[in-house]
Amino acid sequence: KAVPDNVSITSIALTDKGAFTISGTTGSFADVSRFASSLEQYNVDFLPQPELSREAVFKNVAILSVNKSEGKTSFSITFDVNKDVLKGQRK
Repeated sequence: KAVPDNVSITSIALTDKGAFTISGTTGSFADVSRFASSLEQYNVDFLPQPELSREAVFKNVAILSVNKSEGKTSFSITFDVNKDVLKGQRK
């Protein structure tokens, strides 16, 4: 599972440049950092998919914003999808 149980996604948007932006909430700044790291490592060292080449599915992962308020940590993360890896799945 790519999204940890303690992370709640509130929106997913596709930018005009083809990048995705995920916004959500979690418990701490550390949780945001761990979620960003799991996106970077997805299909490499975290949940490798047997039908894909062992390359990162998500590239250019960046935390855009983090804010802590009323016990919740809000965040926005952006990333690109490595289309070459996904094309290999269709073969």
